[in-house]
Amino acid sequence: MITIFTPTYNRAHLLPRLYESLRKQTSKNFEWLIIDDGSTDGTHALFDEWTVAPNEFTVRYSRVANGGKQRAINQAVALAEGEYFLIVDSDDLLCPTAVQSYIDAFKSLPEDESFIGISFLRGNLEGKPLGGNIKIDPVTGFVDANNLQRPYLGLSDDMAEAFFTEKLRKYPFPVWKGEKFTPEAVVWDKMALDGYKIRWYDRVEYLCEYQAGGLSDSSWKLLKQNPMGYAMLFDAKLRYEASFRNRLNLSLQYDSCCCLAHEYCEIARGSNKIMKVAASPLGWLLSRRRKRQFNRFDTRQMDRHKVLFLIESLVVGGAERVLVNIVNKLDPKKFDITVSSIFKYSVYDSYQAYFDKPFASHIHYKYLINNHNKPIYHLFNALLRRYPKLLYRLFIGDGYDSVVAFYEGLPTDLVSQANLKRGGKCAWLHTTTSLSQAGKSFVQLERQSAIYSAFDKIVAVSRIVKDSFTETFPSVNVPITIICNPLDRDAVLAKAQCKIAPMEYTRPLFVAVGRLTAAKGFDRWLRCLGKLRRKGYDFMAWIIGGGDSSELESIILEEGLSGTVALLGHKSNPFPFLKLADWIIAPSRAEGLPAVIQESIALGKAIMGTKGTGIAELLKDGETGMLVDNSSEGIEAGMEKILMNPSLKEAYEKKASEYSRTYSSEEAITKIENLLIS
Repeated sequence: MITIFTPTYNRAHLLPRLYESLRKQTSKNFEWLIIDDGSTDGTHALFDEWTVAPNEFTVRYSRVANGGKQRAINQAVALAEGEYFLIVDSDDLLCPTAVQSYIDAFKSLPEDESFIGISFLRGNLEGKPLGGNIKIDPVTGFVDANNLQRPYLGLSDDMAEAFFTEKLRKYPFPVWKGEKFTPEAVVWDKMALDGYKIRWYDRVEYLCEYQAGGLSDSSWKLLKQNPMGYAMLFDAKLRYEASFRNRLNLSLQYDSCCCLAHEYCEIARGSNKIMKVAASPLGWLLSRRRKRQFNRFDTRQMDRHKVLFLIESLVVGGAERVLVNIVNKLDPKKFDITVSSIFKYSVYDSYQAYFDKPFASHIHYKYLINNHNKPIYHLFNALLRRYPKLLYRLFIGDGYDSVVAFYEGLPTDLVSQANLKRGGKCAWLHTTTSLSQAGKSFVQLERQSAIYSAFDKIVAVSRIVKDSFTETFPSVNVPITIICNPLDRDAVLAKAQCKIAPMEYTRPLFVAVGRLTAAKGFDRWLRCLGKLRRKGYDFMAWIIGGGDSSELESIILEEGLSGTVALLGHKSNPFPFLKLADWIIAPSRAEGLPAVIQESIALGKAIMGTKGTGIAELLKDGETGMLVDNSSEGIEAGMEKILMNPSLKEAYEKKASEYSRTYSSEEAITKIENLLIS
């Protein structure tokens, strides 16, 4: 049996993905051991359920005071009941064959005590290996080597090692009071020096998602907070370094870390004692230099990062609500935030709903032009077509560290002209590119591909949005990070308590929310409701959203739904209406990551949505809501199933409520902050 160990801290929103990957393992010959390092996000509630669920494997959960990953590993190794031990981080997952592959690999090892473990490759969520070009035997498919030989064999840091548990128990991580991090190489190198080797396979069995962030800044922070952890790393390297020059450098680094930690007695301990003591005066001087570097790093952190978010107009819509939520949650101590709409008013006459003081007091808001001034509006569009770079300089300028085009189309076209330091330009994708680029010619698509290629980074709100973009623009070689829209759950729950004027309705009550556009699929939903009404089903439906309602009004009349369906128009606070609903219906033809579905989950509502859209990701492929085929027939069948089975409502409400308790926006905000600074 293998022990799969997961250390976790405030990752309740990611753990269900890992749990599902474990449930899908082809071999259930494992236990899942979790050490919760003091989480405060409701992680324990997940495991209260999972430890008693009818799993085909054992789930063991232990909650401890926050002490860092290395302390958690030491505790887990002591508790492990498996013969083999594999660490799987809380934001990662395993391929379905992983457990069987690891067990088979261990059993195939020769009866040689020098083996301490085996390893497979880590890959991204598409299964592509993360770095490394392993020099393996093409016949056997593996190579045997110790950790010190890795650089010579193309073995990167992105490997997924598993160990014999009994042997691993001989190598606890050194921990220091007040510190929470020790580099893993301290232990892995010690194993190598003791003669232990690992069998490395050139095959992906472990999947992880790229996390945006500044690695160099993180390194400085780790060194400042954990000097003795790094001292142990330098001491370990002294055990095998042959060059006098390198040994002297390592001694200086070790001494400086001891001085930073005020552990002066440690200078005369460990490897190479004489050189460490001789170098200690220089080590002390290096520690003073390190403190000045830390101060400069802290000063850089104090200098707020100037960021501009550009959007077409600040009407009330899903993407706009997400933008308001993001900028209000970004740390004002780190960021000087400006939100700019290109136009003061919506360019769509049928949709003119606006926020009432949406931003926190520290957010700067402006618009570039008043588009109700028609001469200025036409001049602006003419300049944009012919002189986009000049237009950018005139209206925006170069006074920002980062500029984010927060919507497809005009904001993206304009921000592509920015002249910023590398890393400063970011494009945000909210919808499937196959929809936003539909009907464009080859020349137009090539132009759009060149526009996106001018960016330094791209954010997609869901996997389907990312996949659609890469399929449409395969030549765009810009890193894409998936960041789910952050949600202020407490604000949604509070707004849902607001009172509204009494309304007459019957049960079941279906509610759909969104702008009145073809992509939302309200037209085909109404056709389905008409058929169901003629079959004799009783229900009521509300559609909430602004836009041109003439087509929907015609369909309501044609289908005889006048007393059954009501178009409520735009609502600045739709949540009390969502709260009244029996079911939230999302009949969309295409979606990126609809905010209304996130908000409905927060309210614990039963939800029905269409497959092949971002809705499916939010509903966890049908686990937290009903998914139907993305067609009129699929929507009709789903609606009829709901009407014939009233008990489905309670079941899906329970699933949504359970999922909503695990959701945390902090992870998404942290990723956004790291991405902006990186």
